[in-house]
Amino acid sequence: MFLISSEVWLVLESANLRGKKVTIEIYDKEALLAEDKKPITVLKDDTEVTKLENVTFDDNGQAKVKIKLRKKSDDAYKKQKEKFKEAKIAKLFLKVTCKGDDRKHVVEFLKGGEFEVKKGLLLFPFKTIPLNHPDGFKNDNYKKYNYTLEEDNAATFGYYRGTNRIHAARDLYYELKEPIYTIYDGVVKNVYSFYLDTWAIEIEHDYEHKSGYKLYVRYGEVGKNNILVKTGDKVIRGQQIAEIGLMYNSKKKKYIMQPYPDKRGMLHIEMYSGEETGKLTNRGIKYKEMMYSASINYSKSRSFQRRKDLFDPLELLNEGYLNSKNENLIK
Repeated sequence: MFLISSEVWLVLESANLRGKKVTIEIYDKEALLAEDKKPITVLKDDTEVTKLENVTFDDNGQAKVKIKLRKKSDDAYKKQKEKFKEAKIAKLFLKVTCKGDDRKHVVEFLKGGEFEVKKGLLLFPFKTIPLNHPDGFKNDNYKKYNYTLEEDNAATFGYYRGTNRIHAARDLYYELKEPIYTIYDGVVKNVYSFYLDTWAIEIEHDYEHKSGYKLYVRYGEVGKNNILVKTGDKVIRGQQIAEIGLMYNSKKKKYIMQPYPDKRGMLHIEMYSGEETGKLTNRGIKYKEMMYSASINYSKSRSFQRRKDLFDPLELLNEGYLNSKNENLIK
């Protein structure tokens, strides 16, 4: 089973084709990745092709070619993913054409034993509904911190912070020690002290939100005493990595209460396309330098103070929420 956007090697074996050059076309029996009876489009060397031409069988009767199972543009890739709703699976087989001295030979590989491709589904980082989500407001006070709104309150992306900063995340409110899970496979890149006695975990996920780049996520404001991963660890989709911690201002010797009188715990989640490198917090980045982030109401004299490839995580959070619901992972 492969995921759409996976990079894979096609390996063919045929004693009869030793030393021959062939053309390979890939077909989808379910017509999810291409129209019926037409070859699918793949990426080879970052170029869209429907035919893999001049692939040579070696003296051992083996031919290899590396491809990526997706279209190049992000819009086209998004449309491809839409075809995989309701857990559909593409079933691919190969058609190999070899021109001989006097005739053309066409052979089908894997017909009747297709290799399968499914959509790589992001998950929600929790198995319960946030206290500030419309599906599960803890009480009326939490409606004021609905994180799904646009620049409406402190939990939303693009809202003001003090006099010079713009909020760079969506804040998902939970009770102390609520488990936090990975949204996808990936590698832990950093674990460190973050904000008000909480910590952060950075993970580079094996997921492309932008073509050719890996999604980079900061899971912020997690409990410092319950972190289950370290830098360099490989993680899998849905793996627990931490728990919700409490935000404590040691200088003022008090907990953050938001909404009052609840002591506040949350996941402050930031997402980056992966097109940039370096530290995520960067106070030198100006508002106009941001690639995808904008604030309609609070941009004047303020900035996100984050790496340029930051983007609003709401779309992917909503996608993960629905996926987790469909997989019965959210109670």
